[in-house]
Amino acid sequence: MIVQLTAERLASREPWPPQGFWVEVFGVTEAMHDHHAPGFRQLVLGLRRARAEHIPFSVVYRLTRSNYRHSAEVIRVAHTLGARAVGFCPALGDCRVPAPVPELAAPFIERAFDVGRVWGVPVATTDRAEPPTARQWLPEL
Repeated sequence: MIVQLTAERLASREPWPPQGFWVEVFGVTEAMHDHHAPGFRQLVLGLRRARAEHIPFSVVYRLTRSNYRHSAEVIRVAHTLGARAVGFCPALGDCRVPAPVPELAAPFIERAFDVGRVWGVPVATTDRAEPPTARQWLPEL
């Protein structure tokens, strides 16, 4: 079973699931991510450690009205960190910033798919706030 890990769990020295995991990302910079959820530095350090330990992971980019324009850039960041795949889904209802209007986000998501093809990073998307299991949605793990 592929599980979600938080920035706090990534920063801890607890063992990680060897079959892989996925993490939520809200931005491509510390300021952008931490505006929605704290822990960007922990997240990045943990993902670097996972890459060094050859533990597969995927990134789920939570789309909000303030970050959807950076969808293509998150592909580059995820690739650099070693992600096997990137998924896009709307922010949850309890997020500080609501999900974007789908029609506005669509061209940016399309561009992210193009960038994913160039970088060799599989990209998936869903319009549901709660993604299906990572194995179904991001089968590259």
